[in-house]
Amino acid sequence: MESTGNYWQTLFAAIVKAGFEVFLVCGSQTKNVKGRKTDVQDCQWIQWLHSVGMLSHSFIPSEWVANLRIYSRQRLKYIQHQRGIISQIQKALQAMNLRLEVALNDVTGKSGRAIIEAILKGERNPIVLAYIEYYRVKKSREEIVRSPEGNWQQAQLFILGQYYKEYEQNLERITACEKAMNELMEEHLADNEIDPLSAPTHTKALKKNKQTPCFDLQKHSFQYFGGVDLFAIEGVNQNTVLTLMAEVGKDIHKFHSSKAFANWLHLCPNQKLLVER
Repeated sequence: MESTGNYWQTLFAAIVKAGFEVFLVCGSQTKNVKGRKTDVQDCQWIQWLHSVGMLSHSFIPSEWVANLRIYSRQRLKYIQHQRGIISQIQKALQAMNLRLEVALNDVTGKSGRAIIEAILKGERNPIVLAYIEYYRVKKSREEIVRSPEGNWQQAQLFILGQYYKEYEQNLERITACEKAMNELMEEHLADNEIDPLSAPTHTKALKKNKQTPCFDLQKHSFQYFGGVDLFAIEGVNQNTVLTLMAEVGKDIHKFHSSKAFANWLHLCPNQKLLVER
């Protein structure tokens, strides 16, 4: 069967549930030869390719991994959208000659958010705004005092308030996705025999930033992967482990070789292009 978009998913799930072995094949493998333009001829062509073993099955994760993937990808969309919102907040500040990004590395960090909230509440004194800064800010208060000397345009203040409200709402959406992921993991690992408290502690697993999930991913991954400590691998952080769990999980055995897995990750160079060059 040929299908485009998401129309195949419902039928695919129903056929698999009925006990059939179904092949999900990339369309590039079933390109018809010149002259085959009817649906009947296309079906015959695909059937022949399959009968001679020329079609390979695409990777389909288990139901639990598929559900976790939905939450993870939705969370990633919100994180990517957050970058655009931060850019608009900076533009609104710059339009009022408020150069907070010069004094602060992140205008949406703890100090930046506190200063923006104070501005939206009506505070205009740069000295008062400078003393709101968080102790981890490396800039001196004198440098911070010079940054919030703006022209306070009412229209730009309105725009700043709109984008800041959208920023907070987007943060809530990200947190909601993470809570849903945590609940799904806890439910799936409820009967797991491995004690999560036996997981070794790593400094990089304790570090928090804006893209770090709000739940204890190290314990969940330690249970899920049968006591394997992924954080012991150099270069692996929380986002790497979360992506592995949500995209592949323990279904990595479905790849017949490490080369097939690397190809699925798009880590293999296009040999045709290399030859042409």
